[in-house]
Amino acid sequence: MKRMLGHAQEWFGQIDPQMHVYSAYSADPQTSRAYRAFVQDDSDHLKLLFSINMLNEGVHVRGVSGVILFRETESPIIYKQQVGRALTTGTQSTPLILDVVNNFGSLSSYGTIQSEMDEAVSRLRREVRGDEVVTEKLAVAEQVRDAAALFARLERSLSTTWDFYYEAASSYYKEHGNLKVQRRYVTPDGLQLGVWIQNQRGLYQSGSDRLSRGQIERLNQIGMVWEDQASLAWRAGYAHAKAYYMEYGHLRASKDYVCEDGYNLGTWLRRMRQQKNGSIKNTMLSEARIAQLEAIGMVWDVHKGLWEEGYRAACRYREEHGNLDVPSTFVADDGFPLGQWIRAQRDAKREQYGRKSLNEERICMLDALGMRWDTLYEARWREAYEAARRYYETHGNLSISMGYETPEGIRLGAWVRKQRDKCGRQGRIDDAMARQLSSIGLIAGKSTTD
Repeated sequence: MKRMLGHAQEWFGQIDPQMHVYSAYSADPQTSRAYRAFVQDDSDHLKLLFSINMLNEGVHVRGVSGVILFRETESPIIYKQQVGRALTTGTQSTPLILDVVNNFGSLSSYGTIQSEMDEAVSRLRREVRGDEVVTEKLAVAEQVRDAAALFARLERSLSTTWDFYYEAASSYYKEHGNLKVQRRYVTPDGLQLGVWIQNQRGLYQSGSDRLSRGQIERLNQIGMVWEDQASLAWRAGYAHAKAYYMEYGHLRASKDYVCEDGYNLGTWLRRMRQQKNGSIKNTMLSEARIAQLEAIGMVWDVHKGLWEEGYRAACRYREEHGNLDVPSTFVADDGFPLGQWIRAQRDAKREQYGRKSLNEERICMLDALGMRWDTLYEARWREAYEAARRYYETHGNLSISMGYETPEGIRLGAWVRKQRDKCGRQGRIDDAMARQLSSIGLIAGKSTTD
């Protein structure tokens, strides 16, 4: 009502710049004063009364020349009360009704007005009050031809507003084979069928007696789905996620993973995680649904979850083998690629291959398991290098036969030959290793003595 009041000058200013504007609504303590002032205003100026929930119960003001309807309603009773504000017996004037919000759609048939009038006349005559009857017929003159045609259509086929919308829903079902109507869908006749379908779902889910068993059955016959689109989307996604979990024991599906039936589960799981962490609007996740996903292994922070799973696998390996010398190809019994994970931790600690640095807390946790931060190859190379360094310090050279083996079982002769070959091929050995080899006289295939 406040918004409409703001347009009064714009709409009526050219008729009367000094119009008298009044407003009244049921919660306003000044209502009676504003209403009384409007009734008593006998000036020559244009008089406008903006009201809401104030004049619905048969209140009539003589001399009202018209009613403008701004408030939408689906109630035939309220519509008739709105129109009735301008209808007064004993006057020769013709009131003007401007129905700018198409409330006539709620008046399922103007013929019902005549039926109600006939019933009222009959009642008065039964009660021997026939002298109170002024007229027995009501004439409706309609200037808007398309509205009149709509009324005629309603008169022929429908008796209530619900039936009118049901007929539109039936037509939609016949055309599309379902009632999956988008909320914004409007029929060619201008009916907001999408909103009506949604309202029926709301009434059904709330258990309201405004939706009868007969109406429910009729809607079932034309394919009514009592869950909304969001609920159906959730149910489909959860069913696929649960099936994936039952097969693989986790929900680590890749972001582009597609199920055999074509359902893009990877995208759905990513969207659930985004809704949980707030990066996109939450349209599906309730506390109950979060609990359902967590019960089938949902990890909301994928990177953190993968690290924790890898750490648990490392703990089991350490307990079984007594070390973390895990071959790079090793895969745990549950399918976790522990060898790759251990290698990834080493790369992360060195910040190699673009990996994010490993934080101190995680380094300490792995240290506690006996993690060796160099690879098995690096460890064996360092062990052989130490043997070569000791030999060099004792003998002053590395002139060792191919078959020479240290007391500890290190095949030092073969190792020295291999390092010479690598040093002779550019790029085949790490610079740091090359410097260490140079320090013990092993340079490009030659051994030196002091």
